[in-house]
Amino acid sequence: MASTEEQIKKIISQYGGRATKRQIVKELKFSLAYVDFVCQSLLRKGKIIFLDGSYKTNHTGGEKQE
Repeated sequence: MASTEEQIKKIISQYGGRATKRQIVKELKFSLAYVDFVCQSLLRKGKIIFLDGSYKTNHTGGEKQE
C-alpha cells in the first residue's frame, strides 16, 4: 500500500492538480487532524503548496533545503 503522503499527492492529481483538505479527508476517510499533519509535512518538504484554500502539487520538482 502506498504511503499516506503518496496517497494525498495522488488525490490532488485526481482532482485536477488542486484539492481542498476536506476533499482529501473524504477520499482517505482519515481524520481532519491527521490529514492536516501529513499535508503540513508535505508542505515543509516542498512536495505540495497551499494556494487559495487548496493544496496543489509542486511541479518545480525540488525539495526545500533545511
